[in-house]
Amino acid sequence: MEASGDYQGVVEAIEWMNNDPPEPFVLFLPSRGAHPPYGAPLEWHNKFPVPEVKKAIKLRERNIAGMPV
Repeated sequence: MEASGDYQGVVEAIEWMNNDPPEPFVLFLPSRGAHPPYGAPLEWHNKFPVPEVKKAIKLRERNIAGMPV
């Protein structure tokens, strides 16, 4: 049986942690195992035109020194 991507990610994370990772570190381990991907009903696909959504988005200013762009 082939291991899922989620399981493989956990195995690799454990292996990495067992090999003295540099400290401090952050380990971000996203998974898809909680639920299948969801999709909107077809009538919602074009309800909000992309250009209108982009106009409504307000991006936060990048105000942290050295923050990558």
